[in-house]
Amino acid sequence: MITYINILRVLAGIFVVLLHVSGDGFDLDLETYNKGSMNWWVTNAYNSITRWTVPIFVMMGGALAIRPKNQRMTNYILKRSKRVLVPLLFWALIYLGYRIGFNGLSIDRAFYQFFISGKPFYHLWYFYMLLGLTILTPVLSLIREKYGEWFVGLVGLVLLILFLTVPASHDVFPLVRVESVPAYLVWFMPYLGYYCLGSYFANMKNRIKPMLIVLLLLILWTVTIIGVYYADRIFHSYLAWNTAGISILIFVLFKQMNFASGISKISTKLAPLTLGVYLMHPLLLELLKGHRYNNRLDKPHIGNSNDHTLLLVDLSIIHAIILKTQTAVTGGCIAKLSRLV
Repeated sequence: MITYINILRVLAGIFVVLLHVSGDGFDLDLETYNKGSMNWWVTNAYNSITRWTVPIFVMMGGALAIRPKNQRMTNYILKRSKRVLVPLLFWALIYLGYRIGFNGLSIDRAFYQFFISGKPFYHLWYFYMLLGLTILTPVLSLIREKYGEWFVGLVGLVLLILFLTVPASHDVFPLVRVESVPAYLVWFMPYLGYYCLGSYFANMKNRIKPMLIVLLLLILWTVTIIGVYYADRIFHSYLAWNTAGISILIFVLFKQMNFASGISKISTKLAPLTLGVYLMHPLLLELLKGHRYNNRLDKPHIGNSNDHTLLLVDLSIIHAIILKTQTAVTGGCIAKLSRLV
């Protein structure tokens, strides 16, 4: 796999943990009306610099999947859907079991969460969204071969601009907000733009000056942090214009960079574990709540979030390595567990 993709996967895996660690403290401050406090600004800053993770994951998916070889619809969909459905089914059962056992969730409500709402746990929505992108990949691959990469990029840009208007208008037109549609079968639609643009920028030949990219990133992050104070969570949306700009700039920046062989080797070993980190860290986060490593930033101390993020990443990686082991002996039978992460 391409080096910059591996590095982005590792970084996105770490930052998505930071997103969820800081998110709890941020939500707590909103609930207790501490907006504007030092704690609020710290958690807001952490939350704001992590919002590129999901768009980057989608862009990386498009960069790797939208290719001429993936035009055979039936073969690709069956193969790829299996890689999405197996971990989704397994981890949905794990999280629903946890919620039934520890949170008092009823069986019928668990059934609803899995089959109707598409949210067995807050992070698993991504896999429901991914199924839609998977189904459309052969069509997008055919479009790329027939009309060229520029056309895929144009489609991505138009779709992204179209859906970027949705979060900004939710106060005026709440019914057009795609995120509020209960049918998880359409969750992929707002992210098609990111998916197509991932393919386009992965093959883009032109270069942008790194210093210009860094400057724009700093500006957009500042706008995000301050914007949340005045416009609440609109600037934190994955479909906000500032988040889109940050995500695209990070993707382009890393694609243009040259990495040392040591970094390349490390990222190659860690990248396959990022899915396991994504799947497992919310459960570890739940289990750690109320103990010494409470994830909520009760004090405006920057180190708290760093410590908890590193702890969760370490624990998730350890568990991912265990499950990534190719075989496990179960009653004399060889059971492959690697598909689960």
